[in-house]
Amino acid sequence: MTAHFLTIEKLGSLGVLSLQRPEPGNPLNEEFLAQIGAAWPQVEEDSEVRSICLAGTLDVFMLGADIRFFVRCILANDMQRILRFTRAAHELLAHIEDSSKNVVAWVRGAAYGAGLELALACDRIVAAPNARFALPETGLGIYPGMGGTQRTPRRIGVGLAKWMIFSGAIMTAEQALEIGLIDAIHPTATSALEAVTALGAR
Repeated sequence: MTAHFLTIEKLGSLGVLSLQRPEPGNPLNEEFLAQIGAAWPQVEEDSEVRSICLAGTLDVFMLGADIRFFVRCILANDMQRILRFTRAAHELLAHIEDSSKNVVAWVRGAAYGAGLELALACDRIVAAPNARFALPETGLGIYPGMGGTQRTPRRIGVGLAKWMIFSGAIMTAEQALEIGLIDAIHPTATSALEAVTALGAR
């Protein structure tokens, strides 16, 4: 992998994975997924790390999967490549969900589709006031394919999960907090350390 779409930091007992793909929106593609998957064990298996924070950029957590990847696969009639990508994504999110560490998603800006599904695999989600959340896949004639149909109802119940998935509605941080999709809003956090400390997750 020649491109580097994320950075790894260790701040005392906190490990931070910052998602920083150069393309607007941090879209998830095969290479980005592979890089997150390769970086995760470096942090998760560090005995000095007690908590892990997944963070996006100042303006966006992740807008979702890279639609161009799916279009190219469909045009090439390569559905097996999509299947391999989806399986790899499920495996990574399962590793995150099953981690013995405290895993926190720090969401600034949009967490849509695969971005929200990534955040939902974490133990807790702390948001900035500008955070926005949605599962907009139905607008493309598909459904959430990375655990959104399972992890969303676990957090907010079947009824609200159906509404999110069927409508594709975009929620503000305040609305997401009200229904229990996220755990906290931190209005002034400027670092992952501040965001995680506010949850008492360290």
